[in-house]
Amino acid sequence: MPATVQILGTGLPASLRALVAGVQARRTRTTTDRSLGRRLHAALAACGLPPCGLSVYVHDGAVSLYGGVPDEATREAYVALAAAQPGVRRIVDHMRVANA
Repeated sequence: MPATVQILGTGLPASLRALVAGVQARRTRTTTDRSLGRRLHAALAACGLPPCGLSVYVHDGAVSLYGGVPDEATREAYVALAAAQPGVRRIVDHMRVANA
């Protein structure tokens, strides 16, 4: 018995097609953000920088870095490492230097 393939969205009204397209676009962004977050965490672990309380959030290609860092050089290294990752659209730096 041959398998039937149904292509979603072809027989739907325009408003429902737009809704389906929006859901698919959000799912793609979420998957891309998760992948970018995983790569960034792996790069941070591999570079040998101290991860002391650093939190990384990714949303739609924007990387937000939160936490305390020991000095300005470490802060710049984290930002440079994030900027080097493919798929990063912008970096939002919320890190604070511990003795500042």
